[in-house]
Amino acid sequence: MKKKVQDEQRMIQQIIDNFDWQKCHTTMSAIGWEWFFVGVPTIHDLKECGRKLIEMSIQGVKKPEIRYDSYYYTSTGGLKAIAWKNKYGHVTSLELEFVLTSWESDGDYYDDDLQMRD
Repeated sequence: MKKKVQDEQRMIQQIIDNFDWQKCHTTMSAIGWEWFFVGVPTIHDLKECGRKLIEMSIQGVKKPEIRYDSYYYTSTGGLKAIAWKNKYGHVTSLELEFVLTSWESDGDYYDDDLQMRD
């Protein structure tokens, strides 16, 4: 168990060391993206938040109700952390994103939606 935790900590540190925090901060400054009670977050704030989100994602993906070969994510303030686990329940991959915009569709739509587009 100790080796798995060490591997997870290495993955977290690799993300913290290589994520483009400056680009994230510059973008947030340019568009005036502020966090409640903080204003535009500093690079230190972003790193701290990123690390917490990754750790929360790891805890979440390890929950028994999360099926194997699946993922769990947490997000706030533009940052999104994702943790994946394999069929043995081991965390196999971590990801941190800075999301400006996204859209998702599951393919369900109503006839009204189609009529509005015609």
